[in-house]
Amino acid sequence: MTLRPYHQIILCPTRVELRAAEGTPLRDLLFEQGVEFPCGGQGRCRGCRVRVLAGKAEVNRAQQERLSAAEIAQGWRLACQCTVESDLEIELRQWDAAILVDDTPFAFRPRPGLGVAVDLGTTTLVAQLLDLTTGKVLAVSTALNAQARYGADVMSRLHFAVLGGGQQQLESLIRRQIGALVEQLLFAAGKQGAEIADVVVVGNTVMHHFFCGIAAEPLTHYPFEPAEDGMKTFTAGELGWKLAGEPKVRFLPCLGGFVGSDVLAGILAAKLTEHDDLVGLVDLGTNGEIVIGNREGLLCASTAAGPAFEGAKISMGMRASTGAISQVSVDHGALRCRIIGDGSPCGLCGSGLVDAVGAFRARREQLDALAARRPYPERHSRAAVGQGGDCGGNKAADREEGRGGTHPPLPGGRVWQLYRSQQCPEHRLDRFSAGEGRGGWQHGAAGCKARPVQPGC
Repeated sequence: MTLRPYHQIILCPTRVELRAAEGTPLRDLLFEQGVEFPCGGQGRCRGCRVRVLAGKAEVNRAQQERLSAAEIAQGWRLACQCTVESDLEIELRQWDAAILVDDTPFAFRPRPGLGVAVDLGTTTLVAQLLDLTTGKVLAVSTALNAQARYGADVMSRLHFAVLGGGQQQLESLIRRQIGALVEQLLFAAGKQGAEIADVVVVGNTVMHHFFCGIAAEPLTHYPFEPAEDGMKTFTAGELGWKLAGEPKVRFLPCLGGFVGSDVLAGILAAKLTEHDDLVGLVDLGTNGEIVIGNREGLLCASTAAGPAFEGAKISMGMRASTGAISQVSVDHGALRCRIIGDGSPCGLCGSGLVDAVGAFRARREQLDALAARRPYPERHSRAAVGQGGDCGGNKAADREEGRGGTHPPLPGGRVWQLYRSQQCPEHRLDRFSAGEGRGGWQHGAAGCKARPVQPGC
């Protein structure tokens, strides 16, 4: 048997060095390094762009369709479409940022032992080791969901699971990864070999099905109702986890087709059912949910928030990692952006996109207000704006009280908006600046005529 040769891959800018056998998909190597695969490696998006600085990476048809000739000439490739063919030096477009966690105290019923809480998200995993007697968080472990290499959102992953026959692969992948996270927790807390009393896992309905081994096909079509959405209980051994005490592992029940037990946990933690007034809970994750209600009842809706904000159908969308524009504001008429990592911008993450929409709307409202402003509410020169722009000399009798807003057309049929005003220095009549240019004056025997002298007022 001929062994495949190994090659060295250097990642820039951090100079991380990897080794891989010839023919290894770059997707398998780069996912752990922060490169995202929003379309699940189908070559349908540009989310996994990398730049080859040295070495060889072939360009296939999918890359020719998604990358411009200039980009290809500059060395840009889609990592999901490339394999290791030689030694490589690669510049990564995105770098991962730390996953945020929260250990805010909450009400609980004390009991002896250690417990593990796991939030199985579509994109990220967060696990906590807790002292069940005190409620203290002893250790936290986070990771990107290893399933994400087969699709950034639940629909892409369902496509891989059902049409691609990959559900068992997704199941074993996530079970192994969570088991490894639990071991990391014990090591970090210095509790190796300690017995665990309980493990609780929450996640959206698709993650529930993948982890529990439930057929996900009903979630791919109307009415999107799961065949089984209740709580599932396993022993650690059934999942392949070697944990002292052989604890039970419970995946809490889902609330609906795309509303999972992570929302249930949020409802309980926020005590939504104990309020008299209407209150809301928003889980803005890859799969997003909004819950509104009180002690009398709750209403919930879900949507694919992550793909909407971070890649699918948004050309410059990305996760909140290095290079993402995370904040946008308007400052004295100019857009100001905050970039994660303080480097060059690579795209917009969810908060940046929402901020950008708000900033553009605020800017438009400012311009609309400016356009509608009346510099002289008591009186306005009808002569300057009402007769094709001619002021008719210095006839003060032409003035008319209280007119403003959008003016009749100037020569050429254009409608002008009044932004600011001052007086013609020669005839002491109003001058205005217009929406299509900066107003000026032409003087002649027939009087003063408004004219644009500078575009982009």
